[in-house]
Amino acid sequence: MSKLSRPALIPQFFTTQKDYFVVVLLSGVAGTIAGGVVSYFNIIINWILEARINYIDYNSADNFLTEAVTIVIIGGLLAGFGFWLTYRFAPETEGSGIPHIEGALVGEHDIRWYRVLPVKFVSSIMSISSGMILGRGGPSIQLGGTVGRMVASKAKNTTRRNIS
Repeated sequence: MSKLSRPALIPQFFTTQKDYFVVVLLSGVAGTIAGGVVSYFNIIINWILEARINYIDYNSADNFLTEAVTIVIIGGLLAGFGFWLTYRFAPETEGSGIPHIEGALVGEHDIRWYRVLPVKFVSSIMSISSGMILGRGGPSIQLGGTVGRMVASKAKNTTRRNIS
């Protein structure tokens, strides 16, 4: 890694007590926003999954074949829409998202938070709510890292320095 591409958050970054305060303040802001985003992410997934279960329970006395086909079609549409969003608008949101965040932390690439945040939020909700066996941990980590990148960019704290 060359001197020019080293991340700004190295020991020389903290030159004054004010720098420490700003980092702590921004960390608190990022953590609060990320916690809210991930909480709503889980709340919406639970709400959709509960609606699917209630639909099954409510229609259990009706025609089983019609009910099963409806559930499969709705699940397929949800998953398909999630995959389409990922493919069309932000391919870096595919998968769990953890490798993407790790790559950004070591400086391999940047996070396009303005694309990743809405696409990962909606596409993961659609995919998980469709009934697919997917975890919430990876998308939650990517959402949190993306919020951190958003806060950093809004705070104009993302410049890189040439450090000897």
